[in-house]
Amino acid sequence: MNTSQKKLEKSKGRLEIKIKDQNLQKLYQQGSLKALMPDFHENLKQLMLINTAGGITSGDEYNYDIDMI
Repeated sequence: MNTSQKKLEKSKGRLEIKIKDQNLQKLYQQGSLKALMPDFHENLKQLMLINTAGGITSGDEYNYDIDMI
């Protein structure tokens, strides 16, 4: 099999987050999707979504389920 016929490796990830009243209730991370909630000294909440694969290309599969109440 030559290089033009090889199947390229694809990235997959799933992320489930539930935040209620500014508090994290659920965090599920799978594959190359990650989430961080840094603890700042300010009264400011942040949620960072990270793709550890480095980028998104054709055929990659990412699923996000974010619920903020």
